[in-house]
Parts: sequence; structure tokens; C-alpha cells
Amino acid sequence: METMSQPTFAIELLRDYVLTDLLGEDYGQVIYWAGKRVARKFPVMPDDELVAFFEEAGWGQLTLVKEKGSKFSFELVPPPSTQQKATGYYQLEAGFLAEQIAGRLQCVAEGFAEPARQTVHITVQLDRKDKEPMRFLTASALSVYSSIPTHACLHTGRGAHGQRY
Repeated sequence: METMSQPTFAIELLRDYVLTDLLGEDYGQVIYWAGKRVARKFPVMPDDELVAFFEEAGWGQLTLVKEKGSKFSFELVPPPSTQQKATGYYQLEAGFLAEQIAGRLQCVAEGFAEPARQTVHITVQLDRKDKEPMRFLTASALSVYSSIPTHACLHTGRGAHGQRY
């Protein structure tokens, strides 16, 4: 068995066993949205900070391979212990990248992770026509509006009664 650092081992335990058991078939979808939520906690990083964040989080080495129009292509070289995981495994990273790019460009973005042999290809597709600038406010900024449920605004860009913010 490959020797892992304690933090990497702890992350693996959570991702490979605890979360997969708790979430079952919904694992990929739930961790995708969790990745988007994590990105909102660390809003809009420049490329060099984004690369450093991935390394510090234990997600691996991230490289922007191509940016063309409304499509961003990334390559992620995950730690050896997480290479060759199931397709849904890297959705946390895909959600995080999608929300980071969405925050930069103030539009809606979706991410898709496709594991290859030792890398993961993550594509972020933008919808530049669908702009929701207030969607990217942090929870602390939204707390000023005490009558607005914070979770409703962060997730959908709409308040409790469906109004846009």
C-alpha cells in the first residue's frame, strides 16, 4: 500500500468511504455543488492562487490548457492515491472551478470532470448571456440583508420569494 500523509489519508477516508456511503448515487451531484459552495468561501482567485489552492487542498496540480470563447479546459494531475477513481469522484474540483470562473466573469458556468489514466480533464462551459452578478456575494455580505435567507441567495441568486437580488 502506498504511504500517504495524514491529511491526504483523512481526505481519502472521507471522500472514498464516509461520503460515498452517506450520499450513495447522489455522491457526484452533491460534491459538485459542495465544490461550488467552497469556491464561494474563497471568492475569485487569480490563476496563480487557484493553482496554489489546488495544491494546498491536496487536489493536485492544475493547469489551464486552453481558453477559447466560452470554454475553459483544465488538466488536473491528482495525487497518485486518487488517480484512476470513478467518474463522479472529481466533481468537487469541477464545481469549484466552475464557480471560480463564473465569479470572475459574472455569469453562469458549469464544470465537467473526465478522468483519464493519470490526469483529469475538467471543462468549464460559460453561459455569458445568463448574468447573475449578486449571486457571487459572500454570505457575510448578504447577512446585511437579514430578511433574506442567505442560502437561497447563494444557491439560486433569488430570495425567499423568488425575487432577484
